[in-house]
Amino acid sequence: MSKQLRLDVAQLTDVGRKRPHNEDNMAYVIPKDEQVMARKGALFIVADGMGGHAAGEVASEIAVDTVTMTYYQDDSEEIALSLMNAIKRANTIIHQRAAENMLRSGMGTTCVSAVLRGHIAYVANVGDSRAYVIRHGQVRQVSQDHSWVEEQVRAGLLTRDQARSHAQRNVITRCLGTQVDVEVDVFTEELEDGDCLILCTDGLSGSVYEDDLRSIVEQYVPQESVYHLVERANENGGPDNITAIVVRVQELGTEPPTTRHLVHVGGSDVSADEDTAVLGRASGSVMSMPMLVDDGRVPSVPLRSAPSGPLFASGSSVSAPQPAVISPRRKRNRLLYPTLALLIVFVVALFAGGAYYFWHLQTDASQKFDQATSLINQANPDKDAVSALQKLVAAQGDLLSAQSPFLVGSQSDRFVTLQNSLESKGKQAITNYNEHSSIFSLCNTIANTSVLNLTGTGGQSPLIASVQQGQTVSSYLLAGDSSLYLLNGQKSQKTKVSFPNGTVPFLLASNGQRLFVVTKQAGQGSNTVSYALHVYKPGANGTLADDSNSPRPIDAKWINNGEQPKLITVWDSDVYIFLTASNASAMDILDYNTDHLTDDPQHAQISVSPPLVSAAAFPNHQLFLLTQDGHV
Repeated sequence: MSKQLRLDVAQLTDVGRKRPHNEDNMAYVIPKDEQVMARKGALFIVADGMGGHAAGEVASEIAVDTVTMTYYQDDSEEIALSLMNAIKRANTIIHQRAAENMLRSGMGTTCVSAVLRGHIAYVANVGDSRAYVIRHGQVRQVSQDHSWVEEQVRAGLLTRDQARSHAQRNVITRCLGTQVDVEVDVFTEELEDGDCLILCTDGLSGSVYEDDLRSIVEQYVPQESVYHLVERANENGGPDNITAIVVRVQELGTEPPTTRHLVHVGGSDVSADEDTAVLGRASGSVMSMPMLVDDGRVPSVPLRSAPSGPLFASGSSVSAPQPAVISPRRKRNRLLYPTLALLIVFVVALFAGGAYYFWHLQTDASQKFDQATSLINQANPDKDAVSALQKLVAAQGDLLSAQSPFLVGSQSDRFVTLQNSLESKGKQAITNYNEHSSIFSLCNTIANTSVLNLTGTGGQSPLIASVQQGQTVSSYLLAGDSSLYLLNGQKSQKTKVSFPNGTVPFLLASNGQRLFVVTKQAGQGSNTVSYALHVYKPGANGTLADDSNSPRPIDAKWINNGEQPKLITVWDSDVYIFLTASNASAMDILDYNTDHLTDDPQHAQISVSPPLVSAAAFPNHQLFLLTQDGHV
């Protein structure tokens, strides 16, 4: 009698501390039916969606629902092939859904899934969601990330620690939904009693070191360890959605006697060193273009526990084989000819109905094409971009409802022509809307030059400020290479603002009418640095001219212990400069009044722990300060 696999499972997902909503999804299925459990095993899946406008949440939900349903509907006992086909089916559905809705164009999701049957774990993944196994105090990653930094690590160009903090760590090279087809990696892992399997998104793996992950899972049962894992990821910043499934093997089962395992060429069985097979990958296939995951971050909400109870799949009963019976030969039935006559009538009616249906489809498609043509012609992006986008979305609906395999000849050509026109006007409408609303991409702005450096000096982020003179708005960008640029027109042209030799801009702020720049300049001594506050009133063409009494040097007594300006914020005529020394818990605040710039600034000192990352000024000398752990 075969032993039944016994598992202890828990799962949890949380929005984290920087994202507005949760785009992760997860599920697991432990069949109640012993036959189904012995034949198909228990399924676990985690998905991390991307795409914005709730599209990422839709993509990850489709992946989880499709894989769990398709896998158990597959009658094959080849676990790896069934799992791979289920994930490919999810890729097809997500890609189709994205094509049906312009707002969801480009949506996708990562996916890591595992099936545990008998004493074998089958792990499949696409993207950078991970599967770990913990055994005898050691943690090991089973899956293989499809990300840019991981490829650099495998090539020996980056270390593991460098990859964890690299600027391109969110760039993935493969996911579900963005391409018509997808390559799925499948791995096999022999299990032992007491093993723990962890499936997680990069919100956990990117924030919790493997040693911490191992110690937490070994110290607590799965129902408690998932909470501690999520809590630890949030303590380390919680930059992304966090999802984890923890599975502890209480007792191994036995594999069905007909089971076949995937092995390497030249191998004959599954072993600890040779346990990986890649399915669905063409030899020498070219890697698809990388995608950059959306990285917008805002404060989060408290933990949200997803239902951790399993989804149960019941198996269909299989009837026993029936004995064969030899039926006696029958004489020809006298109703044969009337039956043939009725069959002929039915076939004729079927063809007639099909012809009518085909004609009806063509007529309906023509009407839909006429409506779409009218809406596309009415859309005028140059006059009203919002109205044009609404008309184009309605036109897209008409085109999609008219699309069918029965479009032939001129109608098929007309569909392609309308689709191209829709796409062209849609891009123009989006461009005009962005220009009218003063929306522009900073990344695109600086991509055309090698001078600007977003990373910044000493980790400083780029700063941008705008000043209005009459009807003219001038925007200025302080790039990470300590250069100040005037952004002209639609922010596509840049003019570098010059400073005296040896003087570099350091901090940037604006109150709407004036621009405030803190500069630094190396002194004659090797370690002496001086700082000054410049107050500029931009001209009509954006050129900068110092106000009277500007620049105002920052007194050396405030920087004699290695302090340097950290932040600047402005309200009306009050300019607040925050100074701190490295590894110091105290911070000095200098309040300069620009109406009396020659006067000494008001001074205050505060104790801050953890460090400040941002500050905002309000009337009546109120300051709102944001610390590194998210407190205000």
